[in-house]
Amino acid sequence: GEHVARVREDALRDLAALGIEVDPARNATEADGPRRIGADGAQVELLVVPTDEELAITRQVVDLLG
Repeated sequence: GEHVARVREDALRDLAALGIEVDPARNATEADGPRRIGADGAQVELLVVPTDEELAITRQVVDLLG
């Protein structure tokens, strides 16, 4: 979902009762770094934070194999 606004939108739909509200314009904006996608005034702050899962997995394997 880091690069796919629709995935984030679908995953977070109907969660307003929990204070989770997506701002459609922020969610649709592409950016390389961390960014807010939550609506102003929402109880829960929503962020998209880029990750490198392959690097994290590789480091864990290297640590495991020693």
